[in-house]
Amino acid sequence: MRFNHIIIAFSTNKRPPSFKDINDKNGDFVFSPLAKDEVYSADTALWGISGEGTFAPSAQYVQKCLKEWQENDHLFLMALIEHKDVKKGLFSSVVSIENVFKAEDIDEAVFIGYDIIDVWTGISVLCNAGFGSNDLELINDSGITCNSHGLLNNMEGSAKFLKVASEIVPEHMPCVIAEIYIYPNGVI
Repeated sequence: MRFNHIIIAFSTNKRPPSFKDINDKNGDFVFSPLAKDEVYSADTALWGISGEGTFAPSAQYVQKCLKEWQENDHLFLMALIEHKDVKKGLFSSVVSIENVFKAEDIDEAVFIGYDIIDVWTGISVLCNAGFGSNDLELINDSGITCNSHGLLNNMEGSAKFLKVASEIVPEHMPCVIAEIYIYPNGVI
C-alpha cells in the first residue's frame, strides 16, 4: 500500500452530504462541482462533524473512532496519503496505518476514490472550495469526472484536477492527493 499514512479519520452516524446539501446556502459559488449526489469527502466540515473529525490524527484517536464505529454501527472513513507527502504542511504528525490496524484488517478497507486535501487546513479542494461560473467552465472542459461517491476515480484524474485547482484556487495550495477508504459495518 503506497498510501499508508492517515491524515483524516472519523466515525459518524450521519449520512454523506449530498451535492444539494453542500450548495444549498452558498450563493454565487458551487462546491463539489463534479459530484452528482452523495459526497464521501474526507472533509469533516461537509459532514457537519468538524468538532468530531481530526486532521492529522494520533493513533489513539483513530483507535477511538474505530471503537465507536464497531460499537455503534457507524461509518468509518479515513484518508491516506503517500509517505513522500508526510513532510508537507501539518502532516508531519500523521500516523502510519500499520500503527493502528492489523495487516488483515487493512485489507478489509474499501477504497472509494481520491480526494484533494489542502495541506494547511485539511479541507477538500475537490469538495469544499467554492468555484465561480468561469471556474466551472474550466473544470467541465478538463474532462475530469467523479465517481458515485463524489470522488475522483484515478490518479490521472486527481493530478489533472490538482493542476486545474492550482490555477483557480491558489489560496488552497499546496495540496496532496489522498485515497479515501471506508469500512463496511461489521468487518473488523
